[in-house]
Amino acid sequence: MPDHPEPRRPADDARLLLAKLRIEDGTKLEEVFGKLTEAAAGVLRIERAGIWLFVDEKRALRCVDLFEQSKATHSAGITLQVDDFPAYFAALSRRKTVPAESAKTDPRTTGLYDAYLAPLGVTSLLDAPIYVGGEVIGVVCHEHIGPLREWTTEDRDFAGSMADVVALKIRAAEFEEARIALHTQASQLAEARRLDALAEMAAGVAHDFRNILTIITGYADLISADSTAGPILSGFARQIASAGQRGVKLTAELMEFAHPGPKAARVIRPSEVIAAQLPLLQAVAGEQCPVTIEVRSPVGRVLIAPDQLERVVLNLVVNARDALQNQGVISIVVDAVEDRYEDGLPGRFVLVEVADGGTGISPEVLAKIFDPFYTTKPRGQGTGLGLAVVSQIVTHAGGFVRVVTALGRGTQFRIFFPRVSSQG
Repeated sequence: MPDHPEPRRPADDARLLLAKLRIEDGTKLEEVFGKLTEAAAGVLRIERAGIWLFVDEKRALRCVDLFEQSKATHSAGITLQVDDFPAYFAALSRRKTVPAESAKTDPRTTGLYDAYLAPLGVTSLLDAPIYVGGEVIGVVCHEHIGPLREWTTEDRDFAGSMADVVALKIRAAEFEEARIALHTQASQLAEARRLDALAEMAAGVAHDFRNILTIITGYADLISADSTAGPILSGFARQIASAGQRGVKLTAELMEFAHPGPKAARVIRPSEVIAAQLPLLQAVAGEQCPVTIEVRSPVGRVLIAPDQLERVVLNLVVNARDALQNQGVISIVVDAVEDRYEDGLPGRFVLVEVADGGTGISPEVLAKIFDPFYTTKPRGQGTGLGLAVVSQIVTHAGGFVRVVTALGRGTQFRIFFPRVSSQG
């Protein structure tokens, strides 16, 4: 009787595919990542496969390529903050692979599930850390959508093999292409670290100053309430208390800038969050500055804490109101777009644009607008923290800001947030 060949296992196909994967000289590393994620999605029959690398001294994990099989699309730029998901990142440092049949109930991934996986329909996760020189530098992430997936031994072997291939390609490129691919993000995060250090110093001063101001305003209130004090003294006391309260408000803003609290980042639709925020935005802008919202495309989700997105939009609306001198239309546009990062790499984004027809910004001022404590407002009318906070929040979300302006022709603040999915 003729011999029948044994059926080939998925692991055999995986190893054959990886063995055939040859990257020609001169191919950019992001192209290599694209081929690897396509291979991973095909072999494991999953919807989403991604390669993520640590940035910002391993305080954040940034996606350098995410392939969605049903749409045949690639994206990048999504950023996870390590402090937001301690159990998941601890597991990466201890295991060759992290197989979660139920991402919802697995203690290693449950935090990630609520914030990131569930909104995208991901039920099972198989991740493998990328080691270079004995150090974890990133992770290859395999995301399954549908009924819970039991990861076989062959699946786990393949995930580990894929992580090893990524490590070899990065090492072969001697990190040069990785540095290019992450150049924009690294520059932004370096600036964020500088702002963090400055904010820490300011917060320390603000804490002590707030305590002093509390004493000053307390005694001023006692004097103004004293029936034996004359009207002149009581008036001075009220002025002291008022100035003290302004100082307390400033110190609160300084401390919030340095320690904004838990981010609670999760997958959201910016169009929905901003639409719900409209009554507040209109109240802040005033009756003479109508606020309009145009959702050109409702498709597009991002990974950010809703209150952080609200704070970005609120700060930009306040700036627009001031530029209009309290009279004129403030327009907000939300759209799903394809554009390029500052280093020229392509990306898929949700654009949030806040525009006004106000005074515009001169080139000299434009170069400084995101610096903390820089303001063009009269003394006592601005802290100079509004746009610094915008920059801080957008950077931590993996995005970037472009400003289009001309004197006398208004200003557009265009915020680009990386999309987490090509679907709505």
